[in-house]
Amino acid sequence: MSVKTLKRIIKELDEIKKGVEDIEDGEKETKIQDVVIENLLEMHLEDLIRRNISKIFPDFEIIDGGRHYYTKNGNYLDILCKDRKDGSLVVIELKRDRSPSKALIQLLDYVNQVMEEFGTEMVKGILICQKTDRRMESALNAIRKKLKNPDDISLVEFDLKFVAQLR
Repeated sequence: MSVKTLKRIIKELDEIKKGVEDIEDGEKETKIQDVVIENLLEMHLEDLIRRNISKIFPDFEIIDGGRHYYTKNGNYLDILCKDRKDGSLVVIELKRDRSPSKALIQLLDYVNQVMEEFGTEMVKGILICQKTDRRMESALNAIRKKLKNPDDISLVEFDLKFVAQLR
């Protein structure tokens, strides 16, 4: 595990600690468990996509070395790929539950950072999330109308199901 990854984990744990300081003692453990489970779900989703990238996006090649790509601004991209068809870079942002409209803004920011860092306008963005809402769809449509290639910003919805059966 890299030093940057450890720093990110420590930062996230500090944020969790701050977030539960005002919660009564009996509820803190539950809140922390919820956050850990949510992070594990996103890590699992990322692992699934990385292992199956050629099935999900046949023209993409992951170029981040199997780890989050850190931008010069200190942000980390979930997955950074290259599109073999046209040579463009592709930022894939994963959201297990966060507001889709906020996630779209985050994706656009990351796309812009990659454009600046790599000195290219050939950068696409894909947001993979569980749900969209009317506001998200409206914002995405407005952005696409302004782009030379409307498919440069894409949305993929997923549905994870957990089925348990007692026997």
